[in-house]
Amino acid sequence: MNLVFTPFLEQGFRMLAGVLIFICFTIHQVLLAQGNSFIIQNKSGYSRTAGPVVISRENLKQVVSISEKKTAALYINDELIPSQMDDLTGDGQWDEIAFQADIERNSELSVRVKWVSAENAPILQAKVYAGLGLKDATAGKFSPVQSEMQPDNSGSANLKGRYQYEGPILESEKVAFRHIFDDRMFTTALGKFRPQILKDTFQLAEGLQSWGMELIPSDSGMGLGGFALESGGSFRRIQGAGATFYRLLANGPVRSVFDLIYEDWEVDGQMVNVRQRHSIWAGQEGFNCELTINGFEGEKDVLVNMPVLAEAAKVENMVLNKAIGALAWHAPPNGKRPGHLGLGMLFSKAGLKAVVLPQDASVPGGLMRKNAGVKFRITSGQTLEYRYLLGWQKSNEYYGNAVQFKNVLSQSGNELENPLKISAK
Repeated sequence: MNLVFTPFLEQGFRMLAGVLIFICFTIHQVLLAQGNSFIIQNKSGYSRTAGPVVISRENLKQVVSISEKKTAALYINDELIPSQMDDLTGDGQWDEIAFQADIERNSELSVRVKWVSAENAPILQAKVYAGLGLKDATAGKFSPVQSEMQPDNSGSANLKGRYQYEGPILESEKVAFRHIFDDRMFTTALGKFRPQILKDTFQLAEGLQSWGMELIPSDSGMGLGGFALESGGSFRRIQGAGATFYRLLANGPVRSVFDLIYEDWEVDGQMVNVRQRHSIWAGQEGFNCELTINGFEGEKDVLVNMPVLAEAAKVENMVLNKAIGALAWHAPPNGKRPGHLGLGMLFSKAGLKAVVLPQDASVPGGLMRKNAGVKFRITSGQTLEYRYLLGWQKSNEYYGNAVQFKNVLSQSGNELENPLKISAK
């Protein structure tokens, strides 16, 4: 049987189809405006305060509808939570959403995503900061830059006064770190008396300042996150590389990230490239590091450093859980630095070859003075991840006790072993 439409009926169906399309479009727009929800789960035995979560763009698509041209605002129990959308590849499109949430142990929460226009996006207080100040040759003042290239790695004398604080700063409200951006390739720690973001107001001089003080001497070995690569039976620090790049990737409100990229480093006749990614989260008293080395054949050992103050009696090799280990020390106050200080380096046991302690009879080349380190066996392109945790009694009395500092390390190891997870609602 064939259906025949009169012009009047045909016009009516066209009008009805138009109405249905309009209704469907309106419903879709309302759904986007109201947002969709997903679940975050804490399967560990620890409650999380401002627990960090990162969701890639592709993973978020699996659990909620996304809006290509709008900004995500996240809510738990109808309360806005701190979040940000980061473009880590620099292609103009966001790659990840990073946020923080308070969640009890062995529990889950529903997170609602609301898509809003850029002009209506919530303004959140930044509790982290990363930046590199470059001196203007004409005005003689430092201005922050998104990226910077050093054409060679020839030495600190050629770069004197070029960079504010000698390199990029990375800070949370609780602690800060500065990376010396010359041939020393050294990261040191800055302890604060009170929670605050200082940006370009640090006054770097020996001893106590109004904000706090530098806690790790800038001439003690390879610093925090310093590394050396196996070459001819010993370890070589990354000196004499070709161009060195700094690139700011994200800057708050909950996470700040920058890359240091070293190109054309000749090791055993091969041109090796290195990417070192530093990141810090709001509320953290430490920072995370990712190290990726490309351009060599087969396997190599890489040595990652943790500096040790002279007054620290012993470095302890701790087993935090099945997946995470740690090096840690706790030191009493001395004349130059009042207040007890604890430093820990947390690392994955995957690929771990050896732990190197200052008290070992044989310390490999690459470690200077009183330093500890961890050796990994890696292949080209493999990424190592590790975290430094620093606690100073002057900012938190809890760190006056070595046992309490170890408890903080243990909890941090649990968080690394059991990260918060997401699932569809």
